[in-house]
Amino acid sequence: ENGINHTAMAVLLAGQVELRTTPRHRVTHAKVVNCDGVLIVGDANWAHTSFALYNGTSIRLSRPENLAQFGRWFTETWAESEAL
Repeated sequence: ENGINHTAMAVLLAGQVELRTTPRHRVTHAKVVNCDGVLIVGDANWAHTSFALYNGTSIRLSRPENLAQFGRWFTETWAESEAL
């Protein structure tokens, strides 16, 4: 909404990465990468300042039991999100 992630989004879209954004009624700050059996969930905006200056939190999950739990959340959130 505020443009801070637009550059990162443009790069990902140019690389044919499918992106979605949650609808306005569901406020979330999470960013999620789901690829090759790994799920990364974090609150950092995909910009230099977020990765280099701010003290955010992210988690990388690859154990099947963790993927199942967070995978359900991801699938539900993805299903109600809007394609970019």
